Amino acid sequence: MILKNINYKPMKLKLTLIISLSVLLLAGCTNSKSKSSGDLQWRGPNRDGIFNEKNLLDEWPAEGPELLWQYDSLGRGHSSAAFGGNKVFYLGTNVKDSITSLFAYSMEGELLWKKAMGPDWMTTWPAQRPTPLIKDGKGYVFDGLGVMHCFSVEDGSTIWSRKLIGELSDRNSMHGVHENLIIDGNKLFCTLGGEVNNILALDKETGETIWTSKGTGTTNAYCSPIIIEHGSKKYYITMTYNELVSVDIENGEVAWIQKLSDEEHGIHASVPIYRDGLLFIIEGYRFGAKMFKLNDDGKGVKMLWKHDTIGPQMGDAVLLGEDLFVSSSPNKNWYCIDWETGNIKFSTKKLGTGTVIAADGKLFILTYRGQLAMVKVEHNDFTITGTLQLPGKQGDHYSQPVIKDGLLYVRYMDSMCVYDIRKK
Repeated sequence: MILKNINYKPMKLKLTLIISLSVLLLAGCTNSKSKSSGDLQWRGPNRDGIFNEKNLLDEWPAEGPELLWQYDSLGRGHSSAAFGGNKVFYLGTNVKDSITSLFAYSMEGELLWKKAMGPDWMTTWPAQRPTPLIKDGKGYVFDGLGVMHCFSVEDGSTIWSRKLIGELSDRNSMHGVHENLIIDGNKLFCTLGGEVNNILALDKETGETIWTSKGTGTTNAYCSPIIIEHGSKKYYITMTYNELVSVDIENGEVAWIQKLSDEEHGIHASVPIYRDGLLFIIEGYRFGAKMFKLNDDGKGVKMLWKHDTIGPQMGDAVLLGEDLFVSSSPNKNWYCIDWETGNIKFSTKKLGTGTVIAADGKLFILTYRGQLAMVKVEHNDFTITGTLQLPGKQGDHYSQPVIKDGLLYVRYMDSMCVYDIRKK
């Protein structure tokens, strides 16, 4: 049923585009994980877009899955759902006063509280972009102006905050900070950009600096990092304005730096994918995607293959077995690419460009224009089963779908919807 009150409006469902992929493809996906705590963080427990869900619907009804609840007053931003303390968290920015607020809902959809976090980026592409990172009763947000916030999941109160851009760096990127944070042990990591304090490790409890890693002067970008285990060490890997960087997470020592193709825009709004010594990145826009092989000692990389026109403007790929699924902004295709060789297995224009996640043998695709989709991958093609258009005025939007306990959480523009996709 749909919860109805002053904040929840029933939504007109339209038939759109849904995706259901074979379970066979997911059988080999567990090897694609970078190092993580196993918590449900941004893009799933391993930041790879794969959610450990079972018993989901194999097919949606013509009118779409059941809408459980909806909230239409988040404000601007691209934040996805985050979870902690039996709550659902979202961020949204009021463009009239530039204030970003943290929204906390019960798991049943009741708005529990709304907490103002402070002013946010309003110059170009205004509003909050990252998703809160929840860990051990605390939440972390690196806002567009370069302020690191640590808050209590109980009531949203500030535990600590630091204006890192201003204190440790004097430059922001041209569109503001856009980084989904990552934690390992007691270290909270972020990328500032610059020569002296390029990458930081902070104490997640106090916000104090543990170490800083030197850079080459390039600014931060919009990549969300991963932490990998390679050999006997862990490395933090991210993209700055025009460099792919790997640092040792113990001390911030730079392992290697690889020059990127895009020296004009420096966007890279995606997360790398790592498996068994291979590292896949999306530069985005017209600068494509690349596969690198790490040296055995972790001190360097070499490029194995690239595709100059494959890669979304904003969004990510999913690796299932040996099949890498990714869209392309330049030519509006979706591709299935062989992970090791880079050979294109097939491409299709049946879906708009966007981002993709996977669960229970299915792909879930959210396009920039608000179509939510389920596709069966068979006979070297996507088999389209239907479409669901999300509410709100259509326009380019770059949020990420999330699945938890059989419920699909989707944000589009200033609305968020929760659908029941469980088998009955």
